Amino acid sequence: MGLLYQMPVSEQEADRVEINDQTLLVKSYGLPLIFWGYLLAILSVVAIMVVAIKDPISKVIAGEDAINRLLGYGVSATLIIIPLFLLAFFFYEKVISKSDIHLKVTHKVFWIPFKSTRINLRSKDSFTLEHFLDSPNMARIQKIDEMRAFENRGYFELFAITSDDQLIQIDRSSQKKELVKLKDFLAKY
Repeated sequence: MGLLYQMPVSEQEADRVEINDQTLLVKSYGLPLIFWGYLLAILSVVAIMVVAIKDPISKVIAGEDAINRLLGYGVSATLIIIPLFLLAFFFYEKVISKSDIHLKVTHKVFWIPFKSTRINLRSKDSFTLEHFLDSPNMARIQKIDEMRAFENRGYFELFAITSDDQLIQIDRSSQKKELVKLKDFLAKY
């Protein structure tokens, strides 16, 4: 999720980093403000749709045909689920806590943990970066200067190396330097 949700990379980011008794707690940043504008626009469209179809849907639900009632309930549920699902993206948070060779990665939505991974590292600094490029880089292959801005640079993933030599993904980003800083920051504690 590091492509959207950035992680802090130093102790100076006091609102997202806590250090207590050699335990590091790092919380991801939320989405940028521009995304809240997108959310407002989408929710406005959904609200207009709800107002426009409220009466026809209530008539369909009150009708006698079972299939139409089922469709009415389905449309109503969809119009409720869409805003909740979109809000979940805005209240998502990744929390990484590290103490010596113990690492815990927790994913939260609406401040409720829904997935947690505990990792015993091989050593205090057992992290590695890997580069991924999923598709052929046609702009680079063709070597046309006008196409240079369209080169696919791929993305990078930060992995923790466990005590039994397995790789577990911690974060990913299109910026290698950000993951290098996060790797060094995690290795300090």
